[in-house]
Amino acid sequence: MTIALSPSQELLAQTDPNRFNEAVRKYRSGDVAGALTSFQSLRDQSPKDAEVRHWLGFLLMRHERYAEAAREFEEAIRLKPDYVEAWTNLGNARLMSLSLEGAMEAFRRAVSLAPTNPDTRANLGHAYARMGRHAEAAAEFREAARLRPQDAGLWNDLGCSLLALRQAVAAADAFSKATALESKNATYWTNLGIAHNEGSQPGKAKRALLKAVALDPRKVEARVALAEAFIRLKDYAAAKEHLAQARALNASNFAVLYNLGLAQWRLGNLPAAVEAYEAALALIPKSVETLTALVQLYPAVGRLPDALKTCEVLAELRPDDASIRARLGNLRWSAGDKKGAVEAWEDALVRDPKRSDVRLRLAAYYLEVADPDSAERHYRRLLEREPANAIALNGIGLVLDLRGKPREAIAWYTRAAAATPSMAAAWNNLGVALEKTGEIAAARKAYRRALQADPKCIEAKRNLERLGP
Repeated sequence: MTIALSPSQELLAQTDPNRFNEAVRKYRSGDVAGALTSFQSLRDQSPKDAEVRHWLGFLLMRHERYAEAAREFEEAIRLKPDYVEAWTNLGNARLMSLSLEGAMEAFRRAVSLAPTNPDTRANLGHAYARMGRHAEAAAEFREAARLRPQDAGLWNDLGCSLLALRQAVAAADAFSKATALESKNATYWTNLGIAHNEGSQPGKAKRALLKAVALDPRKVEARVALAEAFIRLKDYAAAKEHLAQARALNASNFAVLYNLGLAQWRLGNLPAAVEAYEAALALIPKSVETLTALVQLYPAVGRLPDALKTCEVLAELRPDDASIRARLGNLRWSAGDKKGAVEAWEDALVRDPKRSDVRLRLAAYYLEVADPDSAERHYRRLLEREPANAIALNGIGLVLDLRGKPREAIAWYTRAAAATPSMAAAWNNLGVALEKTGEIAAARKAYRRALQADPKCIEAKRNLERLGP
């Protein structure tokens, strides 16, 4: 919040002192409307009195008539160019009317006229912050705090700018100074806790935020930040407790609901987690994080159709995200929509050709539907990046077998078994191919190696029993 500087009572000769002082007394006594009327009359009487103009602008601001206020401050400055307070309040009026560049110009001029005034520095810092220029804001707040080091608000402002710059350690230091100066300010303790959370110091965050909650039990943002600290500390029950209290205070707070969903999930309360995430999604329907959580949770609570619908929404929101397309394919496959699954997986590979897991699923599908060309295409693309991938090597062998080329397949199965000796399927497939080429003794040996790799490999056991001793 910018600092509106209250006018002094400096008078120019042409102003009636009695009427001026009476107008000021009206303001001081709380009669802002009466003071405004009186100063409007004084302006008409003495239009070249800079102080009257400044007072009138100040009162117009109190009535939220910012454009009119700015004109009065501009006239005061025209009459008295070095009027620091008028420059400052002109910046305030322009800031409130969203003329940010104009506000910046006025605040800079005030600083140039009074570089050691912490209020002018702070105002310029707030203007920079409103424009998202946090590095410049931090510089002004740091100088203001240096000039007035006992002002807790200035240290808090500095901390907020540093936090926006992701300088969590420096922000925590600034917030610590604020809490040392005003130890009963819940906002400062909350900000300190948030900074410690951002700096991956959940233990310190917890201590600061417990103080914030003790000072103001109804402070929702403090409870949310405290819950985040507990989640980082893996104390999900404590996180849930604070989030439940925060929800009772504000049932329409997205952060409360989202974190409550996370805490319930970690506690294994999956239906409760879904309920919290759905409530969060109702507030922000396009929250990618919430949608992603629900896509994972819905199948676990038996709601596969909802998982599919939610994943479709995610795919629309993130059209270039291969992971979402891959998950959509997996969900469609689980729902029995093999064609849709293949379509989603192929789309995923367009977006990220390095997804080995997706290539393997597609290749396996194409083998299942007797499309060896498509299967081989995916296996070979995978082997370009991973020459020793045993599943792909075994897959090429299966492709060759499907084409009636068992002798060529033998070489690929052999490579697969050599790459991963524990892969029972490669040894079993090698045995089958060797049988086809009449190499019965070698086939028996391959089946035995399959059973060594996996004693539960039923296919190898049956094949070995069929061949006999």
